[in-house]
Amino acid sequence: MKKITILIIWGFFLVFSCQTQSEQSQPIPPEIKITLGEESEESGKVEVKPEKPSPEPEKQKPAEEEKAPPLPEKKEIKPSPAEKPSPQTPGLKTTESLIQLMDKELKSFGGWRANDLLFGRIFHNRKYEQLGVLEVIRHSVRVLKSEIARAGVTDQFDPDLALAEADFWNDPSKFWFPSAESKFREGVSALKRYRSRLENGEARFYPRSDNLYQLLSEYARILGDVHYQLIRQDVGWFEIDNWFFYARGVARAMEQVYLAILEDFSEEIKNRKLEKLFQEAIADFHQASRLNPLMVLNGDPDDLRANHRLNLASFISDAMGKTITIMETIRK
Repeated sequence: MKKITILIIWGFFLVFSCQTQSEQSQPIPPEIKITLGEESEESGKVEVKPEKPSPEPEKQKPAEEEKAPPLPEKKEIKPSPAEKPSPQTPGLKTTESLIQLMDKELKSFGGWRANDLLFGRIFHNRKYEQLGVLEVIRHSVRVLKSEIARAGVTDQFDPDLALAEADFWNDPSKFWFPSAESKFREGVSALKRYRSRLENGEARFYPRSDNLYQLLSEYARILGDVHYQLIRQDVGWFEIDNWFFYARGVARAMEQVYLAILEDFSEEIKNRKLEKLFQEAIADFHQASRLNPLMVLNGDPDDLRANHRLNLASFISDAMGKTITIMETIRK
């Protein structure tokens, strides 16, 4: 019985060995590993389960990754002092306003009327308005030459301003040898040369408070004379419109010059807070220069007729009062 039992066990052992050898002889894919599972309760055999392929080892990252250099911050590019736009050269606006005033009269329809043998006598309103413009130009150039373009009384006169003054003081009614137009054109050319030298730094314009005072005092004197001629009663009927249009020419020229003064003397004007007074005076000049009645009348205060001379005189008086107030402020 023992022998039979031993043989049976030995037979099972041989069968199991052969089966194991046959399984080991089969090729195993490289990516599959064999793991022995638990014995099945029903068959008593050991289940063989393939393992999942292990993931490929990750590539080892460098210990410290190189970081891209940071982008430079955007900085505001400021122009160098040499590239900054230079402020307006003082004196250019005033000089340009005088040039344009005379240039306009010479190039207007009919040209210069004061020396016209025919139309200057028939259509004389334009002639007197041109004479009012000329009055402002003459005295502006004189102050510019004597005061503003010199650092002191010992300095020499600017040669171009001296020529311009002489040219503009030529007789406005002279027809030839030399004619008024030819001398006034030479005066404009002299002012243009002075302007070019100002731009190149070869001429001088001193926007000081004392120079502004001298210029305004000259204008106040002109306005006082004009106002007197407008309000005086002993004026003939045929002279009423002459002084009216003369005063209108003065107002038109001063409107342009005061606008130029606001820029050329801007620092002095702002420091003394005079902008408002200048603007009000400019508004008065503007209103005076726009009065253009069909016929200039000289009615009494209680008359039904208008008195255009007194209407114009009111604007001139207001502008003169503001000019005097500016002068008093400068002297303080």
